[in-house]
Amino acid sequence: MTRRPTAKRGPGRKASGSKTGMSTSSTSRRLRANRLSWSETAGEIVVLDLSTSTYLAIKGSGTVLWRALVEGSTSVRLTELLVETYGIDTARARSDIGEFLATLEARGWLEAAV
Repeated sequence: MTRRPTAKRGPGRKASGSKTGMSTSSTSRRLRANRLSWSETAGEIVVLDLSTSTYLAIKGSGTVLWRALVEGSTSVRLTELLVETYGIDTARARSDIGEFLATLEARGWLEAAV
């Protein structure tokens, strides 16, 4: 059984139905380090948005994606990571990544990597 990237929303937060702002699969994005504080404990990443004081807990394959986005990554590379790590098919990986990135994008947590 594979795990989809999961995220727990902080109090008062709703899931976003918006699509990710990543316009192409070759666009490299990274996390906005100056806006976020996070730590990893027992296989979970807990993120605090410093500008809104909201948090997000990330588990499972979301932690793989998060680590890649710290330095910057493309959706192509993120897809490869999920396929390699969890043995899922490419279409499933793309779908999972789209949902995960949409959540981060809706919160304003991604920026172009240079």
